[in-house]
Amino acid sequence: MPRWLSSPLIGYVAAVLFTALGALARAWLEPIVGESLAYLTFFAALVLTAWFVGLGPTLTTTVLSTAVVFWLFVRAAPTSLQSAQLLVGMPVFVFCGVSIAFFSGLMRGALRNEAEATAAARDQAAELRREADEHLRTRRALEASEARLRLALSAGQMGVWD
Repeated sequence: MPRWLSSPLIGYVAAVLFTALGALARAWLEPIVGESLAYLTFFAALVLTAWFVGLGPTLTTTVLSTAVVFWLFVRAAPTSLQSAQLLVGMPVFVFCGVSIAFFSGLMRGALRNEAEATAAARDQAAELRREADEHLRTRRALEASEARLRLALSAGQMGVWD
């Protein structure tokens, strides 16, 4: 992945974009679902942010989405009952957003640890291969040296005593 994609700024820009896309999708669905399901498309924004950019931006998406729902739906609710229903759903949405962010952070940490462990195991395997190759070269050199010694001893009709 290019270094600029791992920039924290890119993550927060993505959080704003996913929230904006959630708001646009919610506006597009307005004729179908009406005033109900105000948080529907913002759950998708949360999941996309968590998947692509991680913990901090997902918390940002949670806050921004909550503010957008409050601004577009709670303030504009024609009755106090509808407004109350939206306000009751808000803590549930915030809890879900924080949970998604938390578990996304855990998943990313586990993936990072797995990648580091894989790299360490790969390095260790390469070191073991180098050591085995060195051992094999040393053994072959010793066998060749012993063969030369036996040849020299037989040619000179000599013996070796321990």
